[in-house]
Amino acid sequence: MIRNKSIDIAKGIGILLVVYGHISNCPIQHSIFLFHMPLFFILSGYCTHIDHYSIYEYIKKKNRAYIYPYALFLIYTILLYLLISRVFNIKPYIPLKPSIIIYPYNTSGTLWFLLSLFCVQILYFLTNKLFHNEKLIFLCCIIYFFIGYLLSNNHISIPLYIGSSLSMIFFFQIGKMLRILQNGCCYNSYKYYLFVFAVISYLYGNITNININIKNNIIDGNILFSLLTMSGGSYVVIFLSEQISKIRKIKIPQILAYLGRNTISIFSMHLTCFYIFSYFCSSLNINYTNLIGIIIFILSVPLSIILAWPVNYILKSIKNINNKNQLLKFLVLLYLSNIMYSCQDINRKKIILIPVYGQSLALGEEADLITDFDTLRSRYNHRIRTDGLNERFGYFSNSLVKQRLKRFIYYGKVEKELSCYSMCEYTVSRWLKLNNEDSIICSFPEGQNNSGIDYLYTDSKPYKKMLNEISYTYNKAVNNNNTLVVPAFCWLQGESDIVHNTGNGYKQKLIYFRNKLEKDIKAITHQQEDVKCILYQSTCLSLSKRVFNANAYNCYQTQVPQEQMELVRDNKKFSASNPTYPYKIVKDYVHLDGISQKLIGYLEGLSLQKILNNSKSIGVTPKQLKIIDNHIEISFNVEHPPLALDTIQVKKVDNYGFSVISKSNKNILKKTILKNNKIYLYCFYPPKQCKVRYGVNGEYLKSGSIHGPRGNLRDSQGNLNKYIIKNKIYRLDNWCYIFEEII
Repeated sequence: MIRNKSIDIAKGIGILLVVYGHISNCPIQHSIFLFHMPLFFILSGYCTHIDHYSIYEYIKKKNRAYIYPYALFLIYTILLYLLISRVFNIKPYIPLKPSIIIYPYNTSGTLWFLLSLFCVQILYFLTNKLFHNEKLIFLCCIIYFFIGYLLSNNHISIPLYIGSSLSMIFFFQIGKMLRILQNGCCYNSYKYYLFVFAVISYLYGNITNININIKNNIIDGNILFSLLTMSGGSYVVIFLSEQISKIRKIKIPQILAYLGRNTISIFSMHLTCFYIFSYFCSSLNINYTNLIGIIIFILSVPLSIILAWPVNYILKSIKNINNKNQLLKFLVLLYLSNIMYSCQDINRKKIILIPVYGQSLALGEEADLITDFDTLRSRYNHRIRTDGLNERFGYFSNSLVKQRLKRFIYYGKVEKELSCYSMCEYTVSRWLKLNNEDSIICSFPEGQNNSGIDYLYTDSKPYKKMLNEISYTYNKAVNNNNTLVVPAFCWLQGESDIVHNTGNGYKQKLIYFRNKLEKDIKAITHQQEDVKCILYQSTCLSLSKRVFNANAYNCYQTQVPQEQMELVRDNKKFSASNPTYPYKIVKDYVHLDGISQKLIGYLEGLSLQKILNNSKSIGVTPKQLKIIDNHIEISFNVEHPPLALDTIQVKKVDNYGFSVISKSNKNILKKTILKNNKIYLYCFYPPKQCKVRYGVNGEYLKSGSIHGPRGNLRDSQGNLNKYIIKNKIYRLDNWCYIFEEII
């Protein structure tokens, strides 16, 4: 059979997008993930002919096409991973898990596609044999997709990527229909209209932030628009491939077609190439930049083909073997290799455990999931863990037994973004990479929604559950000959005490809580290190149940944020992360959205880095206030000067968030000036016995950077620290903590 060159070119473009989408901080990852896997299922359906096969012949044919390569590439990538780890003197951490056979991970993570494609083709074949009517087959494929969509929206995971396969059978059918359409006489007359519609559909998916991750069967968006987005992006590539195939003067079509013919090799091996290059850069102290990522992408494509040669040679040599037990032999060999692998020296020197404790913000309430758990595992070499040193993220319950049961049966996975994910990302990618290659970081959230500090205290159910999780994780570490230390915990609580006016004695209560938690943790881990508190600042002043008057001399809503500020400024056991007002709040009420959770997590990672270096973050906090005639001079603690008044990230507010309140409940501030890292507040008359405030403002029942209590003062840490989230660059600045000081 003559190969369709345009289809090979489409595969070539698709595999380049796959590889590029997997590099660290890929700026267009979200756009690629919208369609790159549906594209391959469409192309597979385009090339498949099943009419003349019996069931036995078809299954045997697909075994050789997908299961044999899957088994061989899985063994090969594991052994290469071992070899590379030895060369770079890295101790790999992949425990003995028989589930690796059906849940490939680490450098083998992309092999899930072969399992899913095998399932898709077998299920489609059986459907085709059962219903010989094309309309019924198409209807079945729609039903399959709907079932997959329901599984996705209910977070139900089925082994062997059955959920993903059900979602993708529809696209397999689309590929078959496209082949029939192209062979018809009318295709050329309206293919350009189809192309324009496909472009519009794909762009709509980008604009509306539809979230697609086929491996995890995540289809987050309206079912119809999700279908149109995935189909539209795929058809754009197919259409462009047809046009590229007509080019004669340059070699681009031949190169893309060659890559298309080696899709499985590149698909299977490019993560191994990433692993090689990442540690090569690390050994040469080369900092990862976007340019380095592009270079790694370019080099990984040909290297993947070269590295895959031994597997392809073996596959060719067994092509004519008709032994019915061949698959069983491969799986036995795979399992034995896994045993051999697990017997290597995989001990870790230290596990760093950071619990995150608090109310709804600690638990990611209303924060849409952004982190890809498979990427979290593979990109960071399995050095990010959750409770019990587990890698199955997203399973939570008020009961520890229920939580473990959910994780065991893959039920009730919570698709919420948590700050602990990005805190771990930052720590692994920055601090551990530079200081301790043998350490891994473990973090998990604990607490209770809508709870004040009195409920979350040291005799509460959430507190006891957190201690049980720490103890369980510690025992797992010790049983694996590891050490575990808890250098800090993150505290994300305060909103309820502001809203319900229950913040009396907040500072002393939090100091006692930290002391008690440190004592309990030391009793479990036997560590000598102190347990510091990484503390953010609650800023939802205007959500108070009592009337919020920003100009009232006695404004009780400032108590909790003021005492949080004093702790990070004055107490050595507390380290700053950031106030919450610079971030986007869901419905402008109280909960951080997914991106904001990630940003807070990165700042928690920065604070943790200082704690691990025997220091602390003091944030941007007031240092000294002086009265000079009719104006006030304020100096600040600034770790990353210069200070700046930023009205882009945070909407401008009167006097950049500052106010001077007299005993007669009037704001006497005339103007605010920033000069030489100091703030000068010019008043209408001498401000003696007045209160200087920052961030005490905002619309009633509103929070966040647009309508809530806020200010515009920040440092310049974001000049050095930036992260790309969903194709957008975000600065990691320290923003001034809300405060109230009496002159």
